Amino acid sequence: SDAAWHSIWLNINTAPNNVILSHHPGAWRLLLGERVLIEHLSSGAPVALFPHTFRQPNLEGFDGVVRAVVRAVPAGARVVEWYAGVGVLGLALVSRANVRWCRCSDVSHRAAFDASAALLPLTLRGRISYAMGPAGERLADAADTDVAVVDPPRKGLDPLL
Repeated sequence: SDAAWHSIWLNINTAPNNVILSHHPGAWRLLLGERVLIEHLSSGAPVALFPHTFRQPNLEGFDGVVRAVVRAVPAGARVVEWYAGVGVLGLALVSRANVRWCRCSDVSHRAAFDASAALLPLTLRGRISYAMGPAGERLADAADTDVAVVDPPRKGLDPLL
């Protein structure tokens, strides 16, 4: 039945190499279904995902990580999140930990973050922001913060952090 499929996408990779999928957002073509997948983690806010955005493969385990981060950050804290990806941790902190505000940043995924932030209640949307750029170039985002959250890629933290 069609209900078994959320969506079907075609990825067009014209690069002359052995990389299977193009990571360029424009390489994706929707053939059937919905443009955005909304993940509902019990620990945080709903998150919008496009086919080209990274999604944790073990959602149950990641849900536990998000829950632990939410518990660790005090209410009213001012938070910066580097390597935010689509903003899962920042969105959870704004919606569940009652932080004053959260500044998220990463090198990509702005569209997924914007779609996710739009799912927040109107009263929370002004408490979270997202800036594009490498973590080492976003050090000023830590001004006036109480808590820094980092979820770095496998290559590790930027040396400037």
